[in-house]
Amino acid sequence: MAALQSEISITLPGGEAVALDIRTACRLVRAIVDEKNRGLAAKQTYKDAYLAAWERLQAPGLDLEFPEPSRLEKFISKPYARVPTGEAAFLKALFEHSFFSGLSDSWIRSAIERLRRSAQTQIPRPTFWGNLLGVKPESQQWLSSLAGEYLLLRRLFTVPNFQVSFLTIDRARKPNEPLQFRTHGAVGPFGGDEPFVEGLVWAQADTNIVFCVGRVDGRGEVRSSILRPIDKPVGRALGRAPPQRDLAGIRLGLGRFDKQPRAYRIWCSRVMTPPPEGDWRNAIGEYPLDEMPGRFGSHILGLDWIMSWLAKEHYVMLRHPDDPTY
Repeated sequence: MAALQSEISITLPGGEAVALDIRTACRLVRAIVDEKNRGLAAKQTYKDAYLAAWERLQAPGLDLEFPEPSRLEKFISKPYARVPTGEAAFLKALFEHSFFSGLSDSWIRSAIERLRRSAQTQIPRPTFWGNLLGVKPESQQWLSSLAGEYLLLRRLFTVPNFQVSFLTIDRARKPNEPLQFRTHGAVGPFGGDEPFVEGLVWAQADTNIVFCVGRVDGRGEVRSSILRPIDKPVGRALGRAPPQRDLAGIRLGLGRFDKQPRAYRIWCSRVMTPPPEGDWRNAIGEYPLDEMPGRFGSHILGLDWIMSWLAKEHYVMLRHPDDPTY
């Protein structure tokens, strides 16, 4: 049996050696791809980035045991806690001979610290929450039809932009478990928002209500939403509503600048078309109002109606300048 390794030692560009467990190392690879994509019009998908690095490591003199290209994405995106020694050596070379290029030691150290903090506050397994919340199989049965990919839209009011994030809802493994979701968000031009939120989804079948609770990656902040499945707002134009339904509702979180509690509307549009740049994560970002129809009009059914619904400044703030004084 091949020897297994749970940790690797990587050398930063400045010469400092850092020990990383395998799962943190794999998450660091993804964080580096996100960082190098920042600000690029044509973003590189994770799969393409891994494959390009794999090809660079074929250089003479590097005696490595390579995972098959077809398995490379799964190797990094869904890592085991321990991997064969040969694959651990490949992961180490991936950083030192490819991914660290163009990055500073300070950025790499900061990313590693953020990933370690995130791991320390990881959400418990869905079975734990299913038991705690009293999730019933019958209430989760209809919710499974909502598993899929969504573009999540919200209107910003501090600047007149729309924020577009990418939401994935996975099917539950067991009938008494909540579903799991991941939201890849956008860091706007003025800073602020979160790049990644991960959490749980469960349903109250008798009222058709969907609850979502997630944790912002690398921080102690929690986002919660109460949503309702809703037909895409194009039924009248098409003669009937598409079978895929959207989700719309209220999210509770912290203001992007003042970090004060507030609730605001969100709309999750079920993806029905191929992504324009190979990966929907390449579409996330903040967009001025007049750019939305050109960028997303062919991908989000009923976009004009959705933008109008989100533009209503119906949200609740804990503190507001017009509050009475006492």
